[in-house]
Amino acid sequence: MLTLVSLFVFFSPFNRQPAEVVKTEEKLPPLANQIKQLPPPSPQRVANEQNYPLGLEQFALAYAERFASYSSDANFKNLKDLKLISTPKMQSFIDDLIAASTLGSLGYEAAAAKALNSQLVYSKDDKALIEISLQLTKFSGDRSQPVTEYNRLHLTSIKVGEQWQIDEAEWQ
Repeated sequence: MLTLVSLFVFFSPFNRQPAEVVKTEEKLPPLANQIKQLPPPSPQRVANEQNYPLGLEQFALAYAERFASYSSDANFKNLKDLKLISTPKMQSFIDDLIAASTLGSLGYEAAAAKALNSQLVYSKDDKALIEISLQLTKFSGDRSQPVTEYNRLHLTSIKVGEQWQIDEAEWQ
C-alpha cells in the first residue's frame, strides 16, 4: 500500500512542474510593410474623380451596362427598364431602336456588358458627357464560344430636378 501511495505522489499530476516555455521573438516587419503598397493615383485620375457630380459616375456606369446588355429572349427588357431614368428624347430614341431592331430574327443572340471605366469628358451644372469603356461578351445560337469585344459609349446626362437622366447614348 505504501508503494502505491508513493507511486501516486511521485507520478501525480499535482506534483509536476510546468513545462519550460521557450520564447522566440520573431522580428516581423510592421504591418504596413507586409501589404503591397499601391502607387498613388495619377493627378488626372484625382481631378477626374473630384469633378464628377455626386452619384453621376455610378449612375452612368450602371446605365451603360444595362443599355449594352441584351438577350433576344428578353424582348428588350433592358431598354424598357432604362426608359424610367431617361429623358423624353432618349425614351423616343429607345422606342425607335426597338422598332427598327432585327434582334433574334436569325436565332438566339445576347450580350453581357461590363463597364470597365469612365471618363468625365464635359461637366456643367446641369449637363455632363461621360465616356464609358465597356467589355461586351456576345453569345449566339450558331457559335459554341462567346466573342468578347471592347467598345466605348458616350452618355449625355442632364439634371432634371434633383435627378440625373440620360438624354443621349452614342457608340464610339
